[in-house]
This record gives sequence, C-alpha cells and structure tokens, in this order.
Amino acid sequence: MNEFLATLRDGWDRLVGFVRTMRAPRRREVDPSTLAPTAAPDDRGMVVARADDGILDVVDRIEAAGMAEVVLMVPREARSLRDPAAWPHIAAVAKRNSLALGVVAARGDVRGYARQNGLPTAASVQAVVRSPHHRLHLGDREFYVPRMAWGGLIRAAVLGMGLYVVAIVACNTIPSAEIVIVPASEEMTASGRLRLSPIASEPDLELGIQPATSFDHTFTHSIAILTTGEVEVPDQRATVMLQFSNASEVERTVRAGTQIDDENGISFATDEDVAVPAASIATVSSTAIQPGIQANVPFATLILTSDLPQGVTVTNPASASGGTDVFVPAVDETDVVRVVLIADEMLRRIGERELLEAVTDGTVFPQTISVQIFSQESLSNPGDPAEIYLVDYTAVVSALVVTEADAQLTARALLTAQLPKSRELLLSGANVVLSDARIEGGTMTVLVEATGLVADVVDTALVSAAVKGDSPGPARAEIQEMLDLETPPRIELNPGFIPWRWLPRNSGRISVTFAVPGTAAALEEAGDDEDGNRSTVLSSFDAVATATAEPSAAPIEEP
Repeated sequence: MNEFLATLRDGWDRLVGFVRTMRAPRRREVDPSTLAPTAAPDDRGMVVARADDGILDVVDRIEAAGMAEVVLMVPREARSLRDPAAWPHIAAVAKRNSLALGVVAARGDVRGYARQNGLPTAASVQAVVRSPHHRLHLGDREFYVPRMAWGGLIRAAVLGMGLYVVAIVACNTIPSAEIVIVPASEEMTASGRLRLSPIASEPDLELGIQPATSFDHTFTHSIAILTTGEVEVPDQRATVMLQFSNASEVERTVRAGTQIDDENGISFATDEDVAVPAASIATVSSTAIQPGIQANVPFATLILTSDLPQGVTVTNPASASGGTDVFVPAVDETDVVRVVLIADEMLRRIGERELLEAVTDGTVFPQTISVQIFSQESLSNPGDPAEIYLVDYTAVVSALVVTEADAQLTARALLTAQLPKSRELLLSGANVVLSDARIEGGTMTVLVEATGLVADVVDTALVSAAVKGDSPGPARAEIQEMLDLETPPRIELNPGFIPWRWLPRNSGRISVTFAVPGTAAALEEAGDDEDGNRSTVLSSFDAVATATAEPSAAPIEEP
C-alpha cells in the first residue's frame, strides 16, 4: 500500500512540474529578434440592448455594427430579450452574417436561452471577450503574439500521466509469480518415548508428553443366549356335555356360544344351538374357552350364566375332560446371571471393533479402551416361556487416540530439536510411526519415530529480490547458481491469460515454495509453454504422513 501511494505521489509531482514548464514561456524573456511587429487586432463591436428595444431593434443594431466580432450586452431592464423565442432569431442573424456573437447578461435565464441557441455567454465582458493575442512591449515598440491552445496540451498531459500511473500500479499489483524449488535434501530420523496426555494441546519434549484425544463412541448391541429353564403351560381345551331344563310351558332355544361358568371362573361355550321343549330337558356339547388342565371341572359345577332364556336352567351331569398342559423352555434365573457375566467382555470386544471403525484419522491404543454401559433392556423375565433370552445394551466405548495432526506436530518437534541452525526441515516430507505402546507406572507411553527430509536454509526473500524483473530463463539460471537444487526450479507467471514475459518488479509479488524430492516426477509431468513457464498453477506439495501403532490386544471375534 505504501509503495502504491508513493507511486501516485511521484506521478502527481511529475504532472505539476509539466504544467509549470508549459506555462513558463509567459514568464521567460522574449528575444526581440524572433518577433515581428504586427498590427493590433481589430476592435470588437459592442451592442447594448435598451429597456424599450424590441427584437427587431436589437437585430438591426447587430447587423449595423459592421464588425466580425460583436458583443451583445443585455442589461436586466431589457425585457424583450427575456423571451426564449427571441434568441433563435438573434442566433440566425449571427449565423447569416458570419458574426462571432457573444452575449453578456446579468440574468442566468437569459444566458441559458443564448447558450441553447449556440451562442457563447458570460456574466462579464472580460469573460466573454478574450484577446487571442499576447501584447508584448519592447521599448517603444509593441508586438502581438498569438495565444497557444494550452487546454488541449494540458488534457493530453493529464491523460498521459494518468496512463503512466495506471501502468506503474498495474505492473506492481497485477502480475505475480510462483517459484517452486526442490532443494538438495537428506533423510533424518529422530525418536523418543513419550507419555500420552489427553489434556495437552501440543507436544512437550522436555516433559516427554505426546498430545492425545479421549475419543468416545456410543453403540448398541444385543446379547442372546439359549434359555435353560422349563415351565408348564396350557395345551388342549377340555369338553363337557351340558344339560338344559325348561320349566316353562313353551319351547326355549339356547343359542350356540352361550357361556356357562363355574364358581372359579372356568368358562365353557355351547358348540351349537339347542331347542329345549316345554317342561322337558335337552343336552348339547360345549368346549372350554381357555386351554389347560384346570378346565377339567367336576360334574354339577357349571351352573352359572346370565344368557339363558326365562325358565331354563343348566348343569353338567358329568365331569369335563380333555384339558391338558405341556412343559416348554423358559427363562431361568441362571440365564440372567449368565448374560451379566459375559456382557462386560463381549461389549468391550464389540466396542473396540466399533471404535476402530469410527476413528479414521488417527491411531487407537487398545490398552486404553474402556466400556461404560449406558442402559440395558431385557425382552423377557424369569419364568417367561422363551427359547432365547435377549438383552439390548446401549454402551459408550472410550479410548486414547493420537490424531495424524498431533503425530505430525510431535514428529516436527523431534526433528527440529536435532537440526543444526544451518539446516531446515521440509515439513511436507515427515513420516511418523507410533509403536511399542505400553503402560508404565499407570501411564500409557508410546515410542514415536519420526523421519523427515532436511535441507540447507534458504532465504526466500533474497531469492525473490534476486530474480525480480527477470525473464523466466535467466531467473531459473540465477536460482540454480544461488542454491543447491536437485531439479531445476519451476516458475509460474500469473495471470495466465496475459502473456507476461518477466517476473514482477515488486519482489513482494513473488512467492517461493518448496517441494520434496518425491514430487519431482509430478513436476516433470506438468507441461511447460515455449518460455518454460508452467501451464498450470502449482500448489503446495504435501506428502501423505502416516501414523501407525502396533496393536497388543487379541483379534476381535464374534461371540
């Protein structure tokens, strides 16, 4: 921004100096030998409109002035010239007689009417009448020098200076360049055993701390086992013959499905309709509503009903038979205990698998896995008939996880701690391996092994300043002379739609980035134009860093 303001200020100073230089001849001495005496320009005619003049009077006096240049004075009291219709006639007379007619009027509306008809106007004579000559006095002699048209020159100068400033600003702000270099590098390895800390945000080599994240994952799982208990349940329905007695003098009909009960609530229903004659009896078969042996009721116990017709009574002359029970598998108390005993281990194994699938960016340490049961719901209770005892669990599995970003930070810290001052780490080339995880003194420790590429320190500002304003070819050669590189540098000039042939003159518009040797093949595959420039924009080259841990837990198997 400061450079831009300085450029504008310099352009303005140049413009002011130019204008002063153009005006300087008015103040310079005139050499009499270069001037020739000329006759004074003819005087201009002056026509003053009076209060009682009509349009024809004014036109007649303009034509009678007999001069090529006439100034028409319009005082405020000249009412006839306040009419807009008067000025087309005056302008037509001036054009017909080839007169240079200027109008001096105190009223703005009068000047407006005159200007609308193409006549020059002003509020004073000095403004409308300007001598086209400079008058110079040299002794007893007087010279008239024609005026120069300074307005056009000044406008041209302003336009030129504006274009000059725009060009300077554009050359310093629009173009940019990116230089990608692959410095000569060598591999370096560093390692250290660190403690995992879920509360640390960055590695601390002095305290031996590796940042870790406590990762929680909620999952659901059902545990099912075969039941070991047994329970007796109703199987077949009992049947019995019912006898209906009609004490009335008319025949009565008992409909099918009529329910007959005993005192214990055991119910039977008639199988079909039966007609009971007057003062007589009738029998019909019936079936127990509920299955089971409890429906085998004794004789003369089925006597209760509310659905019989008037005068009709009922009983069972014989005991009911055919009701049976059967033994089926059922949930036992021991089954509940068995599920409780296996739930913790099974949920831990399932939770570990769920956690490993959920964590996609980092290393999970199985030794730190813990499972907390959040809720459980059994679908049956002890004594319920069931072949399988099923319990649904909702649990939360937790473990310490080292993310790839945290592993990279630690790797860079380990490598940087061993670097000499004359060398620097190529950050995009780091590789991390987390191994030999074990618990020591109640704390999880891990061996961190970092491998990276190091190169000599490069002053990017010095590189940008050295090649600013150069074309790509010489700039590439100069960079190779300055630095120890594995491959020639790549130079990208932007924007690509403008055929720039030079790097920006402003070094701040030149960026220098590094690429690791592994990206050299990618650089070679990208095409160059005829000047060796990149045909596509080169972005930063980041190698994929890896972080792995050696598992110590047994493989997970389905229960």
